[in-house]
Amino acid sequence: MVQLACLAMNSGQIVITGVESSGKTTLSHLLADATGWPLLPERARTDPAVLAGTHGPADLQRLLTEQSIAAHAAGPGPILCDTGAIVLSIWSEVRFQHPLPAAQSVAREAALYLLCTPDLPWEPDPLRESPDLAERLALHERYLARLAAWQLPHAQIRGNALEGRFQQAVSALRQFGFSING
Repeated sequence: MVQLACLAMNSGQIVITGVESSGKTTLSHLLADATGWPLLPERARTDPAVLAGTHGPADLQRLLTEQSIAAHAAGPGPILCDTGAIVLSIWSEVRFQHPLPAAQSVAREAALYLLCTPDLPWEPDPLRESPDLAERLALHERYLARLAAWQLPHAQIRGNALEGRFQQAVSALRQFGFSING
């Protein structure tokens, strides 16, 4: 993997988003390692209610608020977020048929969304629920529609080669004005 040096501290959240098992966490860590930018991990992975399977819309709203607070506390400069408001919003709608009213305003706090396509093999995980590729592709279309409806800047990250996904992400960051070199 190429090591990247940050030339200028552009401000803004870069949210790595997409359906489960689409490579969000792997890409988030690769970008954080290469750029030195802070990484906010996916909050649901350590949330007691989510881990116990007792979560509901109120827990997802709480995670949304916590994520926003943590991103603001990170200070100036770019920050990478492993998942974000769109994931929580769609999760709440699909699983609980309950919208998260604050999701759109929190989503607008991000400077760029990197949408990972579900073209990687599904990997089992205690928090994952959708091994069916057709279901994940339908959810992916919902992510695309949400990004368009909320007019959020985004780029799709595709392919099953890790280096290719990383290079697509770097190109998207440059295209959207993040100054990196390497």
